[in-house]
Amino acid sequence: MSARERVFAIVRAARRAFVEARSEALVAALAVESGLSPEGVVLALDRVLEHDADEHAIARFVAKAPARTAVSVVLAANVFVAPLRAIAWALAHSGRVTVRTSRRARLFTAQLLASAPELVENVVHASQSDDPGTDLESLVAALPVGGALHVYGGEGAVAAARRATAGREDLAFDPHGPGFGAIVATAEELAAHADDVAFDVSVFDQRGCLSPRVALVLGGGDALGSLADALGRFGERVARGELEPATRAELRRAVDAATFAAGARVGAHYAVLALGRASALPLPPAARALALVEVGERQGAIDLLRAHAHALTSIGAPRAHHAALAAAFPAVRLAELGAMQRPPLDGPVDRRAWP
Repeated sequence: MSARERVFAIVRAARRAFVEARSEALVAALAVESGLSPEGVVLALDRVLEHDADEHAIARFVAKAPARTAVSVVLAANVFVAPLRAIAWALAHSGRVTVRTSRRARLFTAQLLASAPELVENVVHASQSDDPGTDLESLVAALPVGGALHVYGGEGAVAAARRATAGREDLAFDPHGPGFGAIVATAEELAAHADDVAFDVSVFDQRGCLSPRVALVLGGGDALGSLADALGRFGERVARGELEPATRAELRRAVDAATFAAGARVGAHYAVLALGRASALPLPPAARALALVEVGERQGAIDLLRAHAHALTSIGAPRAHHAALAAAFPAVRLAELGAMQRPPLDGPVDRRAWP
């Protein structure tokens, strides 16, 4: 089976499992495991999962992947649909793929692979022990010369994988770590695209590396009310999942700070935090909470974002700002508002080069 056929098979399996044969029981189970509401699960499956990639997109996707003898993939748990792209990317490299899921998110991957019987000789869903470090060492030890390790997760997971591969110069190491998204727009543009911003913020309850956590408001102005209203309307249709106690406490502190600074609007499923001018980017917790920071002009936004460039994964902005932002951040994904969470199937979501 060619690389293109392998990738097409896993995309087709995603469509079968999560669109054509999707059941209420599956949605409920994914909601329990992911912490999203059932409505949030359906939103991600319908609007974000790359189940509709066509043959031309897949051909371009495969063309970017260097051939490997084998690939081991270590998955994270924050975005429950992310295993599709990660496994597809590995299959573009090799017909021999081993996948290790997070202990907190196994269901999506298990269902995906069960719906791809034609790939049973190509993909192994690795068993897990009680020691993640031992599991990682076993994955690395099993890779032949010319293989690759793809790691998705937090800084700790990336650092552990780097240590595990330190003695294997024959392997390629492809890490994808934590990050955040930002929005750059005027107050008028934010108001005009408030519903689009609400979608970008709300998908996955803001846990993904493409999720916008801060909006840089060019020229200042009031965007608080329009964004709060849009997030409130969105939350009525797609509820936020339950927050962990630590996240709830962190959100409360962020709301208090914004109330003191320039104002806050908080609803059952969102928070918009106006912080006025700031010399840094105070990121609120991943709880559908969007911080608004005023900057004088676009260069001011670029300067603030450059200070966080190591963690910046995505920028959402109206098209008029794209050329300047692309020149300043060539490794960062650019999207129009409303499309930040729906990048084309063109390789890993994270385009940053990790040291």
